Amino acid sequence: MVLTLTNQAVEKARNGGGPTLLEFKSWRQLGHTLGDKELYRTAKEKEDWLKKDPIPRFAAVLLENNTAGQEDLAQIEQKIIAEIDEAVQFSIDSPLPELSTLVAGVYAE
Repeated sequence: MVLTLTNQAVEKARNGGGPTLLEFKSWRQLGHTLGDKELYRTAKEKEDWLKKDPIPRFAAVLLENNTAGQEDLAQIEQKIIAEIDEAVQFSIDSPLPELSTLVAGVYAE
């Protein structure tokens, strides 16, 4: 479905039909914090949303269409993990921000 809609949007744009807005809804898989027991969710809700997880669904499409193999997907995953690890290390190695910047960009009425 997503690929069909995306392909239609690309085709429309290429034929001079202008832009298309595609909205993709997803779901936060974990709680708001590490201590969040997620009492506001049911097991069924979680199960239903995990079936809709776009990452494994897209991986399945790539495999089904022979666009990528398991080895390709494993390499992509390793690259992503390395990028995340690098970003985490950068954060750890970075100095703490000045206290004066605590509310910079925060607006409330």
